[in-house]
Amino acid sequence: HKKIYQASKRVSNYEKIIAIFFGLAILVPLVWSLRLHPTLLKAFFGLPNHFNTPIMLLRNLYNIPLTLFFRSPLSPQYWLGSLPLLNVIETVLFVFGIYSIYKNHRLAEPRNVFIYGVLACVVLIALGGPVTIAILLPVIYIIIIVGLLYLWSRWMSVFPKNPIALTIGLAFITVLLAVSCNYQLRR
Repeated sequence: HKKIYQASKRVSNYEKIIAIFFGLAILVPLVWSLRLHPTLLKAFFGLPNHFNTPIMLLRNLYNIPLTLFFRSPLSPQYWLGSLPLLNVIETVLFVFGIYSIYKNHRLAEPRNVFIYGVLACVVLIALGGPVTIAILLPVIYIIIIVGLLYLWSRWMSVFPKNPIALTIGLAFITVLLAVSCNYQLRR
C-alpha cells in the first residue's frame, strides 16, 4: 500500500479521474448482477453450495500436496492419468524457491502477502467448491522461478568471472528448462 500511495502521488488528477471512471465502469455490471442474484455471491467468493464434513476437508487438504508432487486423482479433464502435476525438475526448483523465499529477509512484507494468498487458495480448495488446484499453479510456478533464480545466483557467486563455468551453468539451466517444458507440453 505504501508503494501504491507513492505512485499515486506522481499521477495527475486527470489520470486519477480516468482510472476511477474505468474502474467503476468495470465493477458496476458485477455489482449489479450480484445485487440482482445474491446466490452468485458464493460462487464469486469460491465457496461451495454445501460445506463438507471435517473429514472431507482434511482429505482435500491431504490431496493438494499429493496431487502436486506424487500422484493426482484420475481426472482426465485436468491431467493425464495419475501423474503428478509437477515433474521432478519442477519439484526440486520449488523446494529451492521455498528455501530462497524463507531465507531472503528483504522480502518479509511481500512474503507475508504471498503466504496469506496461498493459504486463502488452500482453504478454498479444501472447502471443495468451484475452486480447483489450478488456482495454485501460477503461484507455484512463481516459486519455481524464484528457485531457478536462486540456483543461478548461487552459481554466479561461486564462479563470478569464469567464462567456462558461466557457459556450463547457463547450458545446464537451459537443458533443465527445455526438458521440463518438453515434458509438460507432451503431457
